[in-house]
Amino acid sequence: MRRLLGVVVDNGAYGTNRMHQEHECRGRVSGSALFNTSVALLACACGWHAECVEGSESFAPARERRLAAARPGLLHLMADADLSTSRTRLRAIRAAARATGL
Repeated sequence: MRRLLGVVVDNGAYGTNRMHQEHECRGRVSGSALFNTSVALLACACGWHAECVEGSESFAPARERRLAAARPGLLHLMADADLSTSRTRLRAIRAAARATGL
């Protein structure tokens, strides 16, 4: 039997907007931090198995718990806000902006 598993990866920021603000407006970021509703609580309210997962090392055990449940599931993975893209971090973008004098 196939079981539905949804994964929400949440770094708590509008990532692309924050990345460009860090690069173009050194030290002056605005409106890119998020304070999200718990997606896991919303999924639980709909009868799903759901949980928040802090860090990638906790993902595999949470996935196994979800797969053991006989209902749809959702994992809300809380990621580090410094992870801007798969290729760089916000601190590297910030340092590059300082170096160029932006």
